[in-house]
Amino acid sequence: MSRVAWAIPALFVIAMPAVAAEKVDAKKLKGSWVREVESFTITYKFKDEKTMQAIVGQSGGEDRIVVDIEYTLDKDGKLTGTVSKVEGDDGPQVGEKFSFKIELGQGSIKICDFDGIGDDNVKRLVEGEYKKKID
Repeated sequence: MSRVAWAIPALFVIAMPAVAAEKVDAKKLKGSWVREVESFTITYKFKDEKTMQAIVGQSGGEDRIVVDIEYTLDKDGKLTGTVSKVEGDDGPQVGEKFSFKIELGQGSIKICDFDGIGDDNVKRLVEGEYKKKID
Protein backbone atom coordinates (compact mmCIF):
# COMPACT_ATOMS: atom_id res chain seq x y z
CA MET A 1 0.00 0.00 0.00
CA SER A 2 2.77 2.47 0.86
CA ARG A 3 4.40 1.96 -2.57
CA VAL A 4 1.16 3.05 -4.25
CA ALA A 5 0.88 6.05 -1.91
CA TRP A 6 4.38 7.23 -2.91
CA ALA A 7 3.78 6.55 -6.61
CA ILE A 8 0.89 9.01 -6.88
CA PRO A 9 2.87 12.14 -5.82
CA ALA A 10 5.80 11.00 -7.96
CA LEU A 11 3.48 10.78 -10.96
CA PHE A 12 2.35 14.38 -10.42
CA VAL A 13 5.94 15.61 -10.21
CA ILE A 14 6.82 13.87 -13.48
CA ALA A 15 3.65 15.12 -15.22
CA MET A 16 3.95 18.76 -14.09
CA PRO A 17 6.30 19.93 -16.88
CA ALA A 18 3.90 18.55 -19.48
CA VAL A 19 1.04 20.63 -18.04
CA ALA A 20 3.06 23.85 -17.64
CA ALA A 21 2.20 26.86 -19.78
CA GLU A 22 3.74 26.97 -23.22
CA LYS A 23 6.76 29.23 -23.77
CA VAL A 24 5.62 32.64 -24.98
CA ASP A 25 6.91 33.52 -28.42
CA ALA A 26 5.73 36.62 -30.32
CA LYS A 27 4.99 34.45 -33.37
CA LYS A 28 2.57 32.33 -31.31
CA LEU A 29 0.74 35.48 -30.19
CA LYS A 30 -0.02 36.70 -33.72
CA GLY A 31 -3.73 37.28 -34.24
CA SER A 32 -6.55 38.51 -32.03
CA TRP A 33 -7.25 37.67 -28.39
CA VAL A 34 -10.56 38.68 -26.77
CA ARG A 35 -11.84 39.07 -23.21
CA GLU A 36 -15.25 40.24 -22.02
CA VAL A 37 -15.43 41.65 -18.50
CA GLU A 38 -17.79 44.04 -16.71
CA SER A 39 -19.71 44.88 -19.92
CA PHE A 40 -16.47 45.69 -21.78
CA THR A 41 -14.83 43.84 -24.64
CA ILE A 42 -11.05 44.03 -24.77
CA THR A 43 -9.20 42.81 -27.85
CA TYR A 44 -5.46 42.58 -28.36
CA LYS A 45 -4.39 42.24 -31.99
CA PHE A 46 -0.77 41.14 -32.30
CA LYS A 47 0.17 42.25 -35.80
CA ASP A 48 3.81 41.13 -35.79
CA GLU A 49 6.72 40.71 -33.39
CA LYS A 50 6.90 44.45 -32.58
CA THR A 51 3.43 45.99 -32.98
CA MET A 52 0.01 45.33 -31.57
CA GLN A 53 -3.29 47.08 -31.12
CA ALA A 54 -5.57 47.23 -28.08
CA ILE A 55 -9.27 47.84 -28.67
CA VAL A 56 -11.54 48.55 -25.70
CA GLY A 57 -15.26 49.23 -25.87
CA GLN A 58 -18.58 48.58 -24.26
CA SER A 59 -19.89 45.18 -25.31
CA GLY A 60 -22.32 45.74 -28.17
CA GLY A 61 -21.58 49.48 -28.29
CA GLU A 62 -20.01 51.54 -31.04
CA ASP A 63 -17.80 53.80 -28.90
CA ARG A 64 -14.35 52.38 -28.43
CA ILE A 65 -10.74 53.28 -27.84
CA VAL A 66 -8.12 51.97 -30.28
CA VAL A 67 -4.51 52.07 -29.10
CA ASP A 68 -1.50 51.25 -31.29
CA ILE A 69 1.42 49.86 -29.32
CA GLU A 70 5.07 49.09 -30.00
CA TYR A 71 6.25 46.28 -27.76
CA THR A 72 9.05 43.94 -26.80
CA LEU A 73 8.65 40.50 -25.29
CA ASP A 74 11.30 38.91 -23.10
CA LYS A 75 12.03 35.18 -22.72
CA ASP A 76 9.91 34.97 -19.55
CA GLY A 77 6.77 36.31 -21.26
CA LYS A 78 6.96 39.88 -19.95
CA LEU A 79 5.60 42.31 -22.52
CA THR A 80 6.77 45.93 -22.30
CA GLY A 81 4.81 48.36 -24.46
CA THR A 82 4.78 52.01 -25.46
CA VAL A 83 1.62 53.71 -26.74
CA SER A 84 2.28 55.08 -30.25
CA LYS A 85 -1.22 56.21 -31.33
CA VAL A 86 -4.65 56.64 -29.70
CA GLU A 87 -8.09 56.92 -31.33
CA GLY A 88 -11.06 57.72 -29.10
CA ASP A 89 -11.74 59.58 -25.87
CA ASP A 90 -10.39 58.83 -22.40
CA GLY A 91 -7.57 56.59 -23.60
CA PRO A 92 -3.92 56.58 -22.57
CA GLN A 93 -1.50 59.22 -23.83
CA VAL A 94 1.00 58.67 -26.64
CA GLY A 95 4.34 57.77 -25.09
CA GLU A 96 2.92 56.11 -21.97
CA LYS A 97 4.58 52.84 -21.03
CA PHE A 98 3.19 49.69 -19.45
CA SER A 99 4.03 46.06 -18.90
CA PHE A 100 2.35 42.75 -18.16
CA LYS A 101 3.20 39.09 -18.11
CA ILE A 102 1.66 36.70 -20.65
CA GLU A 103 1.12 33.00 -20.09
CA LEU A 104 0.25 31.05 -23.23
CA GLY A 105 -2.29 28.22 -23.01
CA GLN A 106 -4.26 26.07 -25.44
CA GLY A 107 -6.28 28.63 -27.42
CA SER A 108 -5.94 31.24 -24.70
CA ILE A 109 -3.54 33.64 -23.06
CA LYS A 110 -3.53 34.84 -19.47
CA ILE A 111 -2.41 38.37 -18.69
CA CYS A 112 -1.19 39.18 -15.18
CA ASP A 113 1.10 41.60 -13.33
CA PHE A 114 -0.19 44.64 -15.28
CA ASP A 115 1.67 47.83 -14.42
CA GLY A 116 1.98 51.34 -15.78
CA ILE A 117 -1.20 52.93 -17.16
CA GLY A 118 -4.28 53.90 -15.21
CA ASP A 119 -5.42 52.73 -11.80
CA ASP A 120 -6.64 49.51 -10.20
CA ASN A 121 -9.81 49.63 -12.36
CA VAL A 122 -7.70 49.42 -15.53
CA LYS A 123 -5.63 46.62 -14.00
CA ARG A 124 -8.81 44.69 -13.12
CA LEU A 125 -10.08 45.00 -16.72
CA VAL A 126 -6.78 44.05 -18.38
CA GLU A 127 -5.75 41.11 -16.21
CA GLY A 128 -7.39 37.79 -16.96
CA GLU A 129 -7.89 35.14 -19.60
CA TYR A 130 -8.26 35.99 -23.30
CA LYS A 131 -9.54 33.57 -25.92
CA LYS A 132 -8.07 33.27 -29.41
CA LYS A 133 -10.41 34.87 -31.92
CA ILE A 134 -10.74 33.01 -35.20
CA ASP A 135 -10.71 35.67 -37.93
